[in-house]
Amino acid sequence: NEYPQLGVQFEVVHHSQFLLELIHSGKIKLQEGQELRLTFHDPCYLGRYNDIYDPPRQVLQAISKATMIEMRLNKTKAMCCGAGGGQIWIQSEKGRRIEDMRFEQVQEVDAQVVATACPYCTIMLDAVAQIKEPTGKIKVMDIAELVVRALAQ
Repeated sequence: NEYPQLGVQFEVVHHSQFLLELIHSGKIKLQEGQELRLTFHDPCYLGRYNDIYDPPRQVLQAISKATMIEMRLNKTKAMCCGAGGGQIWIQSEKGRRIEDMRFEQVQEVDAQVVATACPYCTIMLDAVAQIKEPTGKIKVMDIAELVVRALAQ
């Protein structure tokens, strides 16, 4: 969103939009994968700042045998992962942290995977997952990782 202010004009697309374009054009083909229950965490900047909600979900729906389950707070009402505003670098006080609250919502939908499309969200949610689900029952993955796993050979 800031590039025009810097005097440059070009279209910037998020990797979820690019992956969706590749899938729709047939440039990448996805094979039938394992059955998977997944949910999507909406990154703040992708959603609230850029109004991109559907492309990541459409990419995930293209992964066959994947069942998408929405968390109760999603899209425009989604909670932050806890990294927003530089919080990723701040030692938090004791008490309920925002990333803990968000991960509880992941647990509520009984997903095997929480997918996201932001490296900071991946870091924050994975840190909580390692504490709250040390057995690895819930994995945190970027949508690009899920696409790579589903690529046809």
